[in-house]
This record gives sequence, C-alpha cells and structure tokens, in this order.
Amino acid sequence: MRLGIRCYSHSLLSLFQDSAQIHKSPLIFTHVIEAFYSFLQLAIIIALFVTFPLFWYFLKLFVQPGLFKYELKRINYFYFTIFIFYIFFSYVLFYYIMPYCYYFFVTFGSSHLLFLAKFNEFIQFYSNMFT
Repeated sequence: MRLGIRCYSHSLLSLFQDSAQIHKSPLIFTHVIEAFYSFLQLAIIIALFVTFPLFWYFLKLFVQPGLFKYELKRINYFYFTIFIFYIFFSYVLFYYIMPYCYYFFVTFGSSHLLFLAKFNEFIQFYSNMFT
C-alpha cells in the first residue's frame, strides 16, 4: 500500500490542484504525519469513487438470476442511466462546481490576509464536497 501511495500520490494531488487551479500557491503541512495521512485520505477517496459503480454492478449480478426478463430489462436500463448520470455529474462537480467553490472561499478574505492552503484541509474540502 505504501508503494502505491508513493507512486501515484503526486499525480493524484496534481489532478486535484489542476481542477482547483491553484498552481501559484503551494500546499503546506504543519504536522509530521500530516502529509502521509493526507495522501492516504486522498487514496481512500479516489478508491471509493472508483469502486462505487463496481459495487452496484456486482449487486446487480447477484440479484440477476432471481429476476424475470422484463424486470431485468428495467434493471439494466436503470443501471445504465444511473452510471451515465454518475459519470456526468462527477465530471461537472469536479471540473466546474468545485473550482468555483474553492475560488469563492479563497478570495473571500480581504487584501490584508494571505492565504496558505494546508494540505489536509484541501483534501478535506474535496472530500466534504463529494459526500
């Protein structure tokens, strides 16, 4: 697990930073284990996001033998529609809504305040918006 976090941690973080458009301000951490914990939290969030459709697909495969053909048709249509909406709304949330929300909260202060984003608070902001 440590190797997986180390290999993909910076590319996953850059994906989130690209969507929030915060290349100018670096993310800081103030505790010894905060960076490790934040990368772990980021990996868990992405794993849940990816495995959520798989969970519903395997649930459908489990229920499928007990369904009639007309019920199976409706379930297949329902699952296809839900999957398309899941992909579409995830894309809209991640690339359109989240950057505007982050920009709003970052620019909420005055010119006398300097914003330095903490690494774990940045990850928690994304996890709170997705849940």
